[in-house]
Amino acid sequence: MKKNLVSVAVVAGLSLGVSSQASASVYASARVLVDNVKITINDDDPILALSTIPGDVQFNTNASAQLNGNSADDPQVCGTLASVPDCPVDTSPVLTSLANAPGSTANRAAGDFNYMGPDTPADTESYANSQATIVTSELFSTTGELSEVNQISEVELQGSGVATADTLVSSTTQFAFTIPAGPAPVGPNLNKVDIDFTADVDRFVSITTPGLQGNAVATANTEFTFSLIGNNGVVIDWSPDGAAGGFVCENTFFGTLPACIENTDSERLGGNTGLPPFINPFNVGYSDSRATVGTPDLGVQDYSFSISNLEAGADTLELTINTSVSASQTVPEPSNLALLGLGLFGMGFVQRRKAGKKS
Repeated sequence: MKKNLVSVAVVAGLSLGVSSQASASVYASARVLVDNVKITINDDDPILALSTIPGDVQFNTNASAQLNGNSADDPQVCGTLASVPDCPVDTSPVLTSLANAPGSTANRAAGDFNYMGPDTPADTESYANSQATIVTSELFSTTGELSEVNQISEVELQGSGVATADTLVSSTTQFAFTIPAGPAPVGPNLNKVDIDFTADVDRFVSITTPGLQGNAVATANTEFTFSLIGNNGVVIDWSPDGAAGGFVCENTFFGTLPACIENTDSERLGGNTGLPPFINPFNVGYSDSRATVGTPDLGVQDYSFSISNLEAGADTLELTINTSVSASQTVPEPSNLALLGLGLFGMGFVQRRKAGKKS
């Protein structure tokens, strides 16, 4: 009977090693999809001339991914500046970056912003990938097509390891108001910039490791900021926080105070979602508490804001979007658990010998 119990202990130790190694899934993803970006510059005064400064538009994208020390990076840039390549006109995508970490057992295809995971415990995929794409740009379209930007970072680990992925999209556009000499014009739309767009953002992390003997961590992060930098030192930052009407003109250094109005702000676009180290966890985390299990994505939401009363001169409008994810865990190797089973067997063998000597 004791012999049978010892055999069961050995088999259990070996089985635990195999099952933990095969189903130790830690997953994290962050995705931001922005569409219908429209920048409108208005003025009530017909005498006031609006001019766009040529040659001051630059786009940057970058995607990077790392899996167990193996990394990939893909920075790209285009614009109208002489120092960077030209952006294509009426061509999609305008600019794109794609990174698949070497050693990944599954890779992201160009133009694919769908989720690859998390896998079921029966699967064995481990990967790190990211993609950032300026699909279309209103500034480089002769047909009036609005701007679209897509980004995703995604990692998954089966077994021990470390994986990270991140993306960056930034656009810099400069424009100018030229005010002629004479009485200053007045009006509700005086030197006004309107920004309208739709966005779909979500972060998803999960740790689904049965019988985990080590630690596991998963985090997902998104950042989204519009910035207006005036030639008179005015700096205005707007990061949608899900509360309409909360936007005020902040960080104004000097000069005329602009008027800022937040028209629509449906969901926080920046934030962090994470699961800390756990023992034997079965956990999932979502970007929004209103989401239910299995549906972390709240869908497309509307956003719009206005800045008026800008002083004459060259102002710069910048959009910066970041996504980043990380996952790590330590799972005992099957060989270590097998040694544990052999140790149990040895203890049983010694006890048997002692019992035999006593008899």
